[in-house]
Amino acid sequence: MSIIGVAIILEGKVYSKLQGRHCDVIKDMVEKGVDPKSKFAVQGFITDSNTFLTREQAAKYALRIGQIKEIPRQKFTSEELW
Repeated sequence: MSIIGVAIILEGKVYSKLQGRHCDVIKDMVEKGVDPKSKFAVQGFITDSNTFLTREQAAKYALRIGQIKEIPRQKFTSEELW
């Protein structure tokens, strides 16, 4: 299992973009009439098994499977992966 995309989960629905940036997902959500700035929206990543991981979970997971060499000091971003 590896991290393959960025994602935002809101009210149980996952909006994602393969090897994209979170700003791409935000743009797609706005175009669909969904508020990506909702206090309930959580940014994260998706795996190749379609599992949503928060930024923190994704950083730990990527380190464990060797997708990254170290956990960044700041928040984990897609730039660490691609």
